[in-house]
Amino acid sequence: MVNIAVIDDGVNEYLLGESVVQQLIFNEDLTIDTYTIDSPERITHGTLCAGIIKLYYPDIHIYSLKILSDTLSGNIQKLYSALNWCVQNHIQVANVSLGSHCSTDLSETQKVINQVAGQGLVIICAASNHRHITYPASFSNVIGVKREESNMLHEGEFYINDNIVDGIEFTAFAKHKLDGKECSNSNSFAAPMITAKVCELIWEYPLIHLQQIKLMLLKKANNYMDDKHWGYCYADPDWMSDILVCHVNERYKMDYRYLNLHIHGEIVVPVESALEAVNIALAAYD
Repeated sequence: MVNIAVIDDGVNEYLLGESVVQQLIFNEDLTIDTYTIDSPERITHGTLCAGIIKLYYPDIHIYSLKILSDTLSGNIQKLYSALNWCVQNHIQVANVSLGSHCSTDLSETQKVINQVAGQGLVIICAASNHRHITYPASFSNVIGVKREESNMLHEGEFYINDNIVDGIEFTAFAKHKLDGKECSNSNSFAAPMITAKVCELIWEYPLIHLQQIKLMLLKKANNYMDDKHWGYCYADPDWMSDILVCHVNERYKMDYRYLNLHIHGEIVVPVESALEAVNIALAAYD
């Protein structure tokens, strides 16, 4: 069984049809309390997301982390706290239905995402329904998902997005049927289907890492072509946070202003030693 956190507005166990391992609420002061949805009829956004995941891959242990209010509002600090809780409590996958498009949140969000991803947490995040570039969905260390709008996909199907400018890698079917009712065509209902496929891969290959997951997902996409998508990974440097630049033969002028990372240093190696550049860089970094 795969441990998965649904980071949302809470999961209703009554409607889901099974118990949730843990239900927690992250308060405004970032304290954490246990939480229960009292009404058996109350349909929450998180319940629908959990239901979609179970529809496509039922062998999961669900943890509900409530960071959104009943009106689906929240703050980015709660998301940071929830993601760190996941790492500390051996959660393997996080399904996230929210994000921020505020530039002031960019640097800290990138830092948190890179930290938790580096510790093995796989994050699947829905893009904004308003077509904003949204974080963390647009980061390389996250699997970003948006809905399909042309009605060409069917249940369980998804595309690789070509010519990515917003960082969102996959477009997926979103209008799933739960208990005979169809979900709205929303990005946050497209993401859980991809989450289910990620859980399946992790169960089959327990030591798999994020890039291997992405490559395996690519090959399952409806529009995958070997000669077109084989090199599809980490085009954006946002997955790096602290780097050492290694120049070959001479120092080149480089503009780092638009890269949200720390330049640890720069070194120059002779061209005849280019194959050894990585080892030299690592030694200098230490």
